[in-house]
Amino acid sequence: MKRIVSCSVMLVLLLAAFSTVGLAATYQFGASAYDPKIEFNVLIEAGIREMAQKYGVDVNMVYTDLDAEKELQATERFIRMKKDALIINPLDSESVYPSLVKAKQANIPVAITDTAPNEEGMKLVSVLVTSDNYDGGRKAGELMVKVLGGKGNIVMTEYEFRSAVMDQRYAGFLDAIKGTGVKVIERVGVDGTRESALAKLTPILAKHPDLDGIFCSQGDPAIGALAAVEAAGRQKKIKIISFDVESEVAQAIKRGSAIVAGVTQFPDEMGRRAVVELINVLKGKPVNKTIYLPVLPVTRENIDLLIKDRKAFLEKYGGGYKVTN
Repeated sequence: MKRIVSCSVMLVLLLAAFSTVGLAATYQFGASAYDPKIEFNVLIEAGIREMAQKYGVDVNMVYTDLDAEKELQATERFIRMKKDALIINPLDSESVYPSLVKAKQANIPVAITDTAPNEEGMKLVSVLVTSDNYDGGRKAGELMVKVLGGKGNIVMTEYEFRSAVMDQRYAGFLDAIKGTGVKVIERVGVDGTRESALAKLTPILAKHPDLDGIFCSQGDPAIGALAAVEAAGRQKKIKIISFDVESEVAQAIKRGSAIVAGVTQFPDEMGRRAVVELINVLKGKPVNKTIYLPVLPVTRENIDLLIKDRKAFLEKYGGGYKVTN
């Protein structure tokens, strides 16, 4: 299945190509993310580009193709290029540690988006912009209980790389369904792509003919789960809840597919906030080391606003959160 990147994201990226035309760059940033085919990463880049354009920051963005060694190589290259600061959306909590050590040795501040480093890595980070993943997992669990009427057998997908934020999602989800009639009968490791989810879930659907639901801890696996469910002709029976609602998941919710609801992060806001916080670090201003963004429930009742304007959705439902500008 072809991945679709929304027109608004593409527009931001195209405009950003001209971000420093006629404007002297105030800083030089290096930025990396792990997969350009996953929209979450593309939205982070869009947010980075938006604030870079506004503040005259020159950004060199690279993707590391789910390869921890390439992640380190990108960091080493940025250090040789004498970048003022780095933004890393890491593959996992462990793989980013060598990059953080190298950047610290070079006295280059680093902002991490989404996946928190391990405990030792956090000592080397200037700022972490992430989501309240436990609360997001809890909200996803509450949605699952609601759509299943309080009981049913489900499976859940898990990211097969080591990730502290994923552990928080699982914990929140499992706490939310604890004491209800919703039972996790199998947990399935996937690599974060839809292809992996499709391949892993297809035999599980055959194994569990009475399955009622699937919780996917990422958006792309939710699309893979949908493909598996539809191929098995069980879209009327199985309800999918997605942690992450990017464009394809949003459209699936809107059209009334087996993906009935989800919770959404705001990777574009992660990118925006990372740029602004690093500028503050470079200017010697105080920053909060860890910034938690809200994770918000999405249903057919509010999906239209999310599709139309992610910033407006965040400010309407985010409990007073103000979008970075």
